[in-house]
Amino acid sequence: MQLSDSDMNAALVRELCSGRMFMEERQKVRELKCAQEAAIARDQKSKNWKLLAIMPQHENLIIGEKYGHECWQDKGFIQDFQRHHPELSVSKI
Repeated sequence: MQLSDSDMNAALVRELCSGRMFMEERQKVRELKCAQEAAIARDQKSKNWKLLAIMPQHENLIIGEKYGHECWQDKGFIQDFQRHHPELSVSKI
């Protein structure tokens, strides 16, 4: 059985969409786990260091690529991140 070009295109679109949805669901799970870790860390303050946020490594890499990896040295950037992602924030600056 020979598939037509339109059938092949439709199959490819379905595959790409399902792959994108799979990646989005995996990202949601990673963010949920980090939010749970952040909630635990809020209760365990350290006198030696200050944990500001917990995030998935993939998200950290994406932010670094978009804004530059030195963005985490900018106090304003961190405050903005904490404002937009309170579930991942542990301590305020």
